[in-house]
Amino acid sequence: FFRNGKLIEENEKYVLRGSNTQLTIRDIKNIDAGPYICNAKNKAGNDKKQTFLQVFVQPQIIQLKNETTFENGKATLICEAEGEPVPEITWKRAIDGMTFSEGDKSPDGRIEVKGQHGKSSLHIKDVKLSDSGRYDCEAASRIGGHQKSMYLDIEYAPTFVSNQTMYYSWEGNPINISCEVLANPSASVQWKRGKLVLPVKNTTHLKTYSTGRKLILEIAPTSDSDFGRYNCTATNRIGTRYQEYTLGQADVPSSPYGVRVLELSQTTAKVSFNKPDSHGGVPIHHYQVDVKEVASETWKIVRSHGVQTMVVLSNLEPNTTYEIKVAAVNGKGQGEYSKIEIFQTLPVREPSPPSIHGQPESGKSFKLSITKQDDGGAPILEYIVKYRSKDKEDQWLEKKVQGSRDHIILEHLQWTMGYEVQITAANRLGYSEPTLYEFSMPPKPNIITGMLF
Repeated sequence: FFRNGKLIEENEKYVLRGSNTQLTIRDIKNIDAGPYICNAKNKAGNDKKQTFLQVFVQPQIIQLKNETTFENGKATLICEAEGEPVPEITWKRAIDGMTFSEGDKSPDGRIEVKGQHGKSSLHIKDVKLSDSGRYDCEAASRIGGHQKSMYLDIEYAPTFVSNQTMYYSWEGNPINISCEVLANPSASVQWKRGKLVLPVKNTTHLKTYSTGRKLILEIAPTSDSDFGRYNCTATNRIGTRYQEYTLGQADVPSSPYGVRVLELSQTTAKVSFNKPDSHGGVPIHHYQVDVKEVASETWKIVRSHGVQTMVVLSNLEPNTTYEIKVAAVNGKGQGEYSKIEIFQTLPVREPSPPSIHGQPESGKSFKLSITKQDDGGAPILEYIVKYRSKDKEDQWLEKKVQGSRDHIILEHLQWTMGYEVQITAANRLGYSEPTLYEFSMPPKPNIITGMLF
């Protein structure tokens, strides 16, 4: 046997058997592929034949490394693999699972794959931040596959996260101005005022401190000069960016308007109003409604629940004229009052008819529950209950209970009998219209059944 023109001799690689008629090749490698010649000779002459050994090799990626580029630049990712037969290479972008093979282009035309003979290059132009992340290279042939991953890191100049650049405070009130920066590589961030880097030595009302990606400027204004423009500057090797912030002097809110009374009773009034056109630069904490009788000099103050623009005034006197005015309050203080509005509570009158619902009680009793309605501006003194059976011309029976009670028990009634009831509420001015109510008593219970079950 001959290989590349050289006689094959028996060693660790080659074993010859059967008078050199059989060649065994150990530890097969890709370089063992190719032609082998068998040469036979005797006294009569010689003859030779050629055979070809094809060695299949699993795909193996031999070149793939992480890459770094910058925003709006270019990037070339290279994946090289060997194997027999030569493997085909496919790229996969991990962030969205999109795949690219030789000759493919992305829909926007920025990404294109070129390759031949086990080497593939993925070209990206006009690089975007969204292109960063993991890319998988897969080399595959009919006898197997191999996959490796690389990472594309995209560097970019600092960008500012927050769009809020206007802040408000007042003398003696500390405020934090936040500068949050995204950058790759990380940026050096400074607060400046003019050309001065903050905080300036020997100042106590200006401080800076970091929390994560934010550099906080804490200002406790001591004079008018502390208000104005401040600058946050961020720098990395890609570039320098800055964002300007303004600290304005907060004011108290302007006055609410559109004050009106929506609902009135003898002792309550529901007041509504519109929020001020200006909150003064800092949030409104609450609203203050001042109320007094026209003839009085003493104002009573009622606070809103949070920033609700509706307040219920209670414990008013019936048939009395009141003045009200409304102001908004923020951290700086109380703003101007609205114009004064006047209203009059309703006069005291007889109560409205009570609302009734009922249910049978144990034995020959029936419970009537009372839901108090409008008391007319004066406490309910008592309820007068009249009742009689419907099935015969019985006389009306009468029962009185205190106005503070919320139910009445009618006793000694008849089984299966229907009843009609009239209930009247009374205060110091008189009686309500009667509320009419009808009910029927249940049949007499079966005692034996009750004992068994």
